[in-house]
Amino acid sequence: MAKIANVALTNTFNTWRTNSNIAFDRLSQFAINNSSLYANTITANVAFTSTGLATLSGRATVGTNLTVSGNTTLGAAGKTITSTGAAAHTGTKTISTNLTVSGNTSTNKATVTSLFTSSGNTNINVSGANGAFANTASIGVFSNNVNFSSKKIRNFTEDAMSYRNSSTTITLSAVRNVQRITLTGNATVTLPAGMPGTTEAIKTIVVIFKQDGTGSRTMAFAAPAGEALLYNNSATLPAVSSGATKVTIYVCTKFDGDARWYISQSFIEA
Repeated sequence: MAKIANVALTNTFNTWRTNSNIAFDRLSQFAINNSSLYANTITANVAFTSTGLATLSGRATVGTNLTVSGNTTLGAAGKTITSTGAAAHTGTKTISTNLTVSGNTSTNKATVTSLFTSSGNTNINVSGANGAFANTASIGVFSNNVNFSSKKIRNFTEDAMSYRNSSTTITLSAVRNVQRITLTGNATVTLPAGMPGTTEAIKTIVVIFKQDGTGSRTMAFAAPAGEALLYNNSATLPAVSSGATKVTIYVCTKFDGDARWYISQSFIEA
C-alpha cells in the first residue's frame, strides 16, 4: 500500500502522516494481496464463520463459537483436536487421528479411520445409506451411553476374540462378548467382575471351548468374589466334549443388580 511522501509539513500533519504510515504497514502485512489475509494469531471473541473450505494448520483461539457451514480440515496428521464443550459441525467430518470430546456430542455423519472417544453421552444420528459412520476402520471407546436414532442395526457382525490357550487358569475379558479358548490342560475359567457395569444393563458372554490335539481336558467356571454361578436346569456344569479338537459352547449371562451368572451349554460337538 502506497505511503504518504516526506514533504515539509506542520507538526500536527506530520504526526498524522507518521501514524497513518504505521497503520498502512500493519495493513500491508495483514492483507498480503487482494484476497488473502495473514496473521500469526487470530482471536475471535464472538464467532469465527467460514462459508467455504477452512484449513487451520496453526493455532486458532476462539473465545465463544466456531461456526463452519462447509468442509473443514483442522490440524494435521498426528495432531489431536480436543473440545471441552459442545462441538457442532454441519458439514462432512473426517477424522484421521483422534477426536476427543469431554462434553455431550451429536454426530450426524462422520468418517473415522482411527479412534473416536467420548466420555459424555453420544447421540449418533443415522442418515444416508452408510449410516452415522460412513467409513470406520477402528471405532473406539464409548465410556457412557450411546443413543441411536434408528431402532435397527443392520449388516452387523460381532467380533470374536482369537483362541487363547489355557492349561490351568484364565479370566475372561470384560470387554469382549465372544471369547474362544483352546484347552491345553485342565482349566478353571473365571468370569469377569463388575459386570454388566451399567444400570439396567445385561452382559452376555459366549465362550467357545476347543480341545487341543490330545483331548480329554476338563474345565470349570469360577465366579468373581461375591458372586455365584447357576446352571441351566442342573446343579453342576455340563462337561465339555472330551474328543480331540471337539468344540463346546456356553452362554453366560448376568443382569444389573443381580450377583449371579446364569450359564447354559448351547452346543456340544459329538
